[in-house]
Amino acid sequence: MNFSAQLIQRKKIVDKASYDEAHAFWKAEWNIAFAEQGLHGITANDSDKFVYADEVVVFRDGDTIAALALISHLNLHFNAYKDLAYLKVMPEEGWRFIDQMGAKKIMTSGYNIVNKEYRRARVGSTLLSIAIPGYVLALFEQRPDFDLCMGMPLTSLGNHKTLTRLGMRDMHEEVFHIHGVGAKFLYITQQMIELGAYRRDILALLDPAPGFADEPVRGAPAEFHALSRLASERAGAPALEEAH
Repeated sequence: MNFSAQLIQRKKIVDKASYDEAHAFWKAEWNIAFAEQGLHGITANDSDKFVYADEVVVFRDGDTIAALALISHLNLHFNAYKDLAYLKVMPEEGWRFIDQMGAKKIMTSGYNIVNKEYRRARVGSTLLSIAIPGYVLALFEQRPDFDLCMGMPLTSLGNHKTLTRLGMRDMHEEVFHIHGVGAKFLYITQQMIELGAYRRDILALLDPAPGFADEPVRGAPAEFHALSRLASERAGAPALEEAH
């Protein structure tokens, strides 16, 4: 397998074929995931979540999409953002946390999905289910204008456990429910990111290193070229505990 990463940014020139292919993948794979979990009241047939995303991260194996994540940018300086349906489900404890931090610019990531044919595939030694949110956090790590990165994983799918491996923490204690499905908000700051032993594999996607990819990364921002040069120095970072 020869994985590469593509970052599609909605406010920049977007290739129609790439965007349409990413949407078709997102829709199909999430509908499969929902059905497998018996969540028949939820579908990805409405494209709102996909269209509203400011950025789409796409992992490819050659021409095949292997995994995908959506990123949105929130600015709580503007009251309209506080009325987003995404935030209205947040427990009061989570809002108190945001207010106490004084966080205004927030990067959110959600709807991470791995192609069912690649669920056991790895970038180096890192599963794609860890590499895709890790890539998002590597982006966030280099964006100091954002105060927080947040996610709202579905606890029934176990996605919250993956995010805690990378340093994300609970914003509130209680699990709330959306369409009968448990969910929680998790957060992280740049200082809390713990890519650890996954860092080398993730940086290989940002700027390929020998043994990981033979082609230049398609669409990766220039800010990551310096990061890749540090990959070998950071490869010795402590491994994260593989707790489930």
